[in-house]
Amino acid sequence: MKNMRAVVGLLALTAGLFVVACGGNNAPPKEDFPALGQPAKVKILNAGDGTKAPLRWKAVKGAGEKLSLILDTKMEISVSGQSQPVNMTMRMDMDGRVLDVMADGSSTVSMTVTDASMEMPGMGVDGAGDMMRDMLKGMTIEATMDARGAMTGTKVTGGSDLMATLGDQMDSSLDQMAIPFPEEAVSVGAQWQALTTQETNGMKVRMVGTYKLVKLDGNLGVVEMTIQQFADPQTMDMNGITAELKGLKSAGTGTMSFDLTRPMLAKAEIDLKMDAEMELMGQSADMKVDAKVKMVPKGPLTEAAPAPDKVVPEDGPAPEEE
Repeated sequence: MKNMRAVVGLLALTAGLFVVACGGNNAPPKEDFPALGQPAKVKILNAGDGTKAPLRWKAVKGAGEKLSLILDTKMEISVSGQSQPVNMTMRMDMDGRVLDVMADGSSTVSMTVTDASMEMPGMGVDGAGDMMRDMLKGMTIEATMDARGAMTGTKVTGGSDLMATLGDQMDSSLDQMAIPFPEEAVSVGAQWQALTTQETNGMKVRMVGTYKLVKLDGNLGVVEMTIQQFADPQTMDMNGITAELKGLKSAGTGTMSFDLTRPMLAKAEIDLKMDAEMELMGQSADMKVDAKVKMVPKGPLTEAAPAPDKVVPEDGPAPEEE
């Protein structure tokens, strides 16, 4: 169990890489970022050249999608001159649902983990896949967002106590699955920037996401994205593993498709690289991460048919009495 806690601590750090890349020296001024817990600040950079229209989420209550999140992570951790490669592949199958749609266009969406697996070649963690399934299965992340994609509340329920930290990390990451749209009307070629402030595993971060609209056909579209996250030196607590963050360098790029009627039920492919310098459990450590993340839609959810009002015998209905 001690080894598994260490694994969960690493997962809690890398799971956040689902949508973020840390570091860089060209951060916008700190005062440009919203306060912790406030919606993203979105700034239009280029509205595009064609016929323009505002992008707005217009969720349909009851819409659902089966999705798989696949996180393939290659890490190299160097402590006191000794290097240890750590390769992990984690898959989560989820049911995504639009639970409700309000009059102002806000919607409530949930993601429930229906199955999970993990592979860690050479780590000697017996039964890691079964343990990960037991810890994650049943965990639900619920979020409320407005028509432009700004989150107004999230909560995580279910799963095991050991996954609380990872659940909080996924909670912070969920708001990036719904692309934040600018206030202004746009056309293909438009670019915009979203600034957010988050806290994950006790680490406060400032995130910059830059989006370019490369395709739009009715409710369906595709954006190209680059994302950076800026963090000051600070102490992190990764599910019991204490680390002092000293410095970060990284870059991340990807593409994300969307359906305006189904917020957060998207297809995404993202490549991320991170190089972090920290003090881990009292020793100087460097961590290099190369992560590939995929969100793959698996088809619409099918609801169980309602029970009939009357049970009809297999040999047909009884004859009516005269």
